[in-house]
Amino acid sequence: MDWRQDKDYLDYIDSGESAAVYIVKNIVKSLDTKNMWVDVVSINTYYKRGSGNIAFNWIVVELFPRKIKPKYDTDPDYNRYLTWLTAHEDIEKQRDSGFHGEKFLVLCDLYDKNKNKFTTHTVIAKKYWEPMEAYRPMEIKNPVDPEWEYRVRAVKKVNAKQIRFAPGPKSVSVIRISKNNILCGASDMVSNVLDTYKKFHGKQIGILIRNGENLYVGWTDEEKVRIKDENVYLKPETREDSLEEAEAQSREEVASRYFVFSILQGVLNDGRILKVPEKINVLTPSPYLIFSMADGWLEDNRYGTFADIVERTDAPLMKGDMILTTIKIERDDAGLGNIWNNGRSTRYDAWNNDRGRGERNRTHDAHIPDRRVVPVNLVDTIDTYTITEKKFRLTVTEVPVKVVREGNTTVTQFRYDTKKTNEYLGKITSYLTVKNNKLYEKIDVKGKSPEQILAAAKAYGYVHTDAEQITMDHTHSYYTVFESIVHTETEKEYYVSAKKDNYWKDADSFANMKIRPGEYLNLTFLNSVYLVYAIQNHKIGGWRRGGMTVDYANSIPYLNKALEYIRKREKEEAVMIGRYMELYEGWQVDVSEWRLKKNYHRLTDARAGKFAKEKAGKIPAQKEKKCI
Repeated sequence: MDWRQDKDYLDYIDSGESAAVYIVKNIVKSLDTKNMWVDVVSINTYYKRGSGNIAFNWIVVELFPRKIKPKYDTDPDYNRYLTWLTAHEDIEKQRDSGFHGEKFLVLCDLYDKNKNKFTTHTVIAKKYWEPMEAYRPMEIKNPVDPEWEYRVRAVKKVNAKQIRFAPGPKSVSVIRISKNNILCGASDMVSNVLDTYKKFHGKQIGILIRNGENLYVGWTDEEKVRIKDENVYLKPETREDSLEEAEAQSREEVASRYFVFSILQGVLNDGRILKVPEKINVLTPSPYLIFSMADGWLEDNRYGTFADIVERTDAPLMKGDMILTTIKIERDDAGLGNIWNNGRSTRYDAWNNDRGRGERNRTHDAHIPDRRVVPVNLVDTIDTYTITEKKFRLTVTEVPVKVVREGNTTVTQFRYDTKKTNEYLGKITSYLTVKNNKLYEKIDVKGKSPEQILAAAKAYGYVHTDAEQITMDHTHSYYTVFESIVHTETEKEYYVSAKKDNYWKDADSFANMKIRPGEYLNLTFLNSVYLVYAIQNHKIGGWRRGGMTVDYANSIPYLNKALEYIRKREKEEAVMIGRYMELYEGWQVDVSEWRLKKNYHRLTDARAGKFAKEKAGKIPAQKEKKCI
């Protein structure tokens, strides 16, 4: 048979299995694959932009001895096909005889060997803002064309017990990897927002069958098997639908469930993949058939949804508070859709310091990675004052004062005579901003009243109240009478230290980069009980990140990362509190809520004693000893 016509062989190449076998055979040095077949049990692939090759998150393989030798031809392409055919035949015979090969997990990266490599050439040029006489020899760097190779990070022997979805030695798991087939990821076009992508197998029902060390995986047809509820075996909830919709959904879902049960019944009847001591029916009780639900059915509403918890605990940040980034944070003009300024990006303009502090561009090569726990490095406080003035009509008369002759031209110079009227035209407002107690980032106004701040602004010459405003046509001229100045808003701006891509320097350097709501999770007043509750109850409740409301599946990686950090923090808190009182179940909630109420962003030994005192209603033992 011509290998170009064998669909299974072409799928083997296109799916990445062929590349996975090549990596294990030729790149992994710690495995002896000589005279062994490499069977790919599981792979997880992704596309790496610009590489043209398949990249792998992981590869799981099983090794079998070569017992059948292929008879090769002179055509190398056909010989590869012949090797694949022989391997399949040999592996299938060994599996039928009960043989189990050793399984290995391989982690590898697709790496550009020429990353951070540049060629240089010299041109005569100048910076665009410099004068013409500034032309001089300048060195230009051009990145070297990428050269991709696979690099192995780790190799570990594994067994089927390490596969979570198949917990028992003889078990069948029916899974669905997504409720809505949607994955939220960073947008390529617009920076710092999310976009939606479809998940591979997102609409399909997966069937995982484990028999000892062997795991078999299959997927149902997404067009024929549709089960909208979370559970395959029964419906956990009721819906309010029209009679026609309810009947159509009921027929479709019942048929889909029977289809899945028929597959399971067929597997058990066949007996080659999974054997049981006696013939059983999956629809009737049997000592050899136990249904187990992965999700609990008891509902817990103690703390509301995760969005409710976040809203309540998201107090203003202070320097040193820990946050979890919920998207990759970069400049707002870094996306492919942000090409302004006559078709070119403004990202590298010298004085465009987007999301940075100051005017010089230090953020052009900086970003903050997604799902990273980092401290707040700086907090800017911006106070806004609103100036209100009354507006009255101003009549303007032009009075000639001088006639000037210039050649054949006569120019008459005028002065304006103005007259204030009582015709009220309304009110106008203007604003003053004070950043970190500095007016215009120069004048210290800490502790001063709004009136004193206005006086400072007027003395500096940037603000004029009780002034006349003469328009070009004079008919809309007016004068103002100061009425009031009041403090109207206090805004906080938060900055995180972002690492710069200084490929030309040995030492690391950093730039302060602004973070905005929806781009981070405030960990200061969260606790492990709240996070475990949200994970177990699946109630996200409209939590937003990157400008998008995300579901449970797109939230769980962030909940787990936050839980990992907070459990480490709570270990330290337990030591401090344990000096003054015995810990009890749920103490984490009481401590975090007490800190939130007192606005204590960190727990110290003194605060731990204070908490114990308030909790017990008496001075703790250690404090009594110190007072003696």
